[in-house]
Amino acid sequence: ASLGMRYYTHSMSHHHFSTTERSEIAILLKKSYSHHDIANTLGCSQSSVSREIRRNSVHGIYEPRKAKQKARFTRLQRIPNLKPTTNAAALMKMGNTIKHLTITHDNGIENKNHEDVAKALSVQTFFCNPYSSWEKGSVENTIGRIRRFISKGADLNDYSDEEIAAIEHWLNHTPRKCLGYKTPYEVMLVHNLLRSSYFTSPK
Repeated sequence: ASLGMRYYTHSMSHHHFSTTERSEIAILLKKSYSHHDIANTLGCSQSSVSREIRRNSVHGIYEPRKAKQKARFTRLQRIPNLKPTTNAAALMKMGNTIKHLTITHDNGIENKNHEDVAKALSVQTFFCNPYSSWEKGSVENTIGRIRRFISKGADLNDYSDEEIAAIEHWLNHTPRKCLGYKTPYEVMLVHNLLRSSYFTSPK
């Protein structure tokens, strides 16, 4: 079985918001500014503001830190089975190398120990709705990229840990249009989202 943790960022088609602008959006929302007024203040389109707020809100509250975390950064690890304890151990190992606030799981039995993972990593955990792949479009896109190297239904025993690491490296060091042609790795560095353990852990 395989397991990956993915962290995503986005830049909007019409306007890419800086950290300062995102902080200003949060302040203006608290002052009850409308999306139209915020757009006028920042000198951008209302649709860009509305999209930014929609994509980076948690339970209806705009969270500018959420945008920082969306770097489309991927961690991959091959695991021998889908037992909850095996899956949780892999998530904890990979999760300790990056800074993040939440993890969104699929509804598989392998995520039964999600509370242990949340406690170990000090994060909140959420679950996708069944049969709702549209809720994790960026994840599906990343899986599609992995399929360039590993076809669907392939036996992962045919792939070494080194080969899996090479795929992860390609994903994280390939420039992405949605990131302003930066790599996910570069975005993580800019926002200081990599822990020291990432640089010392085997790749």
